[in-house]
Amino acid sequence: MRENPYLQYFCGMAEFTEERPFPPSMYTYFRKRFPAEALARINKRILSLARETPKEKPPEDDGPPSVNEGEDDLNDSSEPKNQGKLLMDATCALADIAYPKDLKLLNQTREKSEAIIDVLHEARGKAHKKPRTYRIKARKKFLSAAKSMKLGGKKRRKAIKAQLGVVRRDLGHIEALSHEVGLEILAPRQYKDLQVISEVYRQQQWMYDNKTKRVDDRIVSLSQPHVRPIRWGSAGKDTEFGAKLSLSLLEGFGFVDRSSWNNYNESADLIPQIKDYKKRFGVYSESVYVDATYRRTKTVTAPCPCRILICSGSPKYLALCQICGQRRT
Repeated sequence: MRENPYLQYFCGMAEFTEERPFPPSMYTYFRKRFPAEALARINKRILSLARETPKEKPPEDDGPPSVNEGEDDLNDSSEPKNQGKLLMDATCALADIAYPKDLKLLNQTREKSEAIIDVLHEARGKAHKKPRTYRIKARKKFLSAAKSMKLGGKKRRKAIKAQLGVVRRDLGHIEALSHEVGLEILAPRQYKDLQVISEVYRQQQWMYDNKTKRVDDRIVSLSQPHVRPIRWGSAGKDTEFGAKLSLSLLEGFGFVDRSSWNNYNESADLIPQIKDYKKRFGVYSESVYVDATYRRTKTVTAPCPCRILICSGSPKYLALCQICGQRRT
């Protein structure tokens, strides 16, 4: 913004300045004012303008048109032909978080809960005795396990148990203090952290009791509790953390057809994305290129006049109906 005079003029500034007109976080609040439907209309308008090309007049011909040409025009007007190639795939928009570990997550949970206890105790006054949190001992136990060269399963489980005990005690102190001074004195950020801390403790305690590493809607970051692990099952990156996106690419233009923080099977988006192609351009594509994951779409043998060729990365082509999802024979 400071280096672009065109943006400053667009924002209504009287003259060019190198000072920051507003903090960078303001872009985020400004973007949130646009709903998803408005952004979709903006992208559609940009695409339509980019695809518009000046129509050239056909070359003049002294001879009369042939009979075959007239028949071709009649056929084209009665039934539009499929046009274009559609490329579909799923990806993950990586979130800016450290790789989550249960022990490290519990240590962060303990530190935030202790900060909340300090705020609530300060509101009571110096006449009351401060609850004991054992933060120094808990910190030493965490560092002893975190700095180990080889952290075995038994030692990791013992360290997690110790952190769970400290967090359980801190939550009890917070509940007792809330009855005396209330939670209204907490900042909005701390009140949100308290809700996240309670849920993280519940999930970690459930996984510890059931000796498992999986739980529904698992929180992997205290600062971004909406982020979920996305498992791909590939050798390179087995798990990524961020929003999962279903994308379609055609003629160099990309479209986000689906976005979700929870994991899902992208093969269910095959038919809806093909239908969206027709909504954008009025015709179906000649071919669709996808990976092997999209072959999980339910197919049955039945005749279909869709005329769309779907290449799934296999030597054989899959021809599916864009309406019912049936295999075309």
